[in-house]
Amino acid sequence: MGALASCLAAALLLSPIPLMAQTVTNPGFESNTFTGAPGATYLLQRSTTLTVESWITVDTEVAPGSGIVTVLVEDPPDSRAFYRISYAE
Repeated sequence: MGALASCLAAALLLSPIPLMAQTVTNPGFESNTFTGAPGATYLLQRSTTLTVESWITVDTEVAPGSGIVTVLVEDPPDSRAFYRISYAE
């Protein structure tokens, strides 16, 4: 049972799923920072309507060794927008 728990804990630590996100908005761009798995490729996607077909990728980044990823959005929309972070498998 201990070995199984260790394997599960290791799998969770290496998961490419983002662990937290922070958004900073400045005139003309937005900066989003989150912690992911080193070497994983992440996509920042945006939608203004939340419909399935409305999501577009606005930035793609590979997490560095630290796992801290910053993605940038230049010219964010003036209207409301929703963001999500996903990863490429």
